[in-house]
Amino acid sequence: IELINVIKYDIERIKNLVDRIETLGQYEMLQLEELNIHDVLENSKKSASVSFASKINILTEYDPSLPNIFGDKNQLFQVTQNLLKNASEAVNPEKGLIKISTSFIQGSRLFTNSKTRENLSLKVTISDNGIGVNENIINDIYDPFVSTKKSGSGLGLAIVSRIVESHGGLIKYNYEKGWSNFSFFLPVIYKK
Repeated sequence: IELINVIKYDIERIKNLVDRIETLGQYEMLQLEELNIHDVLENSKKSASVSFASKINILTEYDPSLPNIFGDKNQLFQVTQNLLKNASEAVNPEKGLIKISTSFIQGSRLFTNSKTRENLSLKVTISDNGIGVNENIINDIYDPFVSTKKSGSGLGLAIVSRIVESHGGLIKYNYEKGWSNFSFFLPVIYKK
């Protein structure tokens, strides 16, 4: 029954994506609702575990105290699916590990392109113990059509970046201690 629910969720998500996306620019049409990011991450993990990452161990380290966010659950699901797919393709299928972690960054102020981004307190990181991003393209990884994969379209990370930015967030990459980490930061809902 769990697999049927995952399939139903994916069918609905894909239908919505096909209906709404013809170009990258159309990702800005958000259908915002209050949601718990862990629900999105768990659905994404389940979907990946029964498809492209079925032979890879996916670990989770969630901060249970995270507040809700306003987001488009289908688009955020697409973000996590793209990142999980990239991670699954980067690891050794026999020894590969993927980690999904969340955390709350108290009083965070993040900066990008000389613009201050405040209250991006929710952090989601998808990490893998693969080879990391090729140094030659590291500065261009979020540009459309940039890929080192033979069959890659180079749209995955461009879509991820566009969706995260349309939510008022930002995405960062780093490679540290044998782990390739894609972290995206989103604003949270503050209750008065």
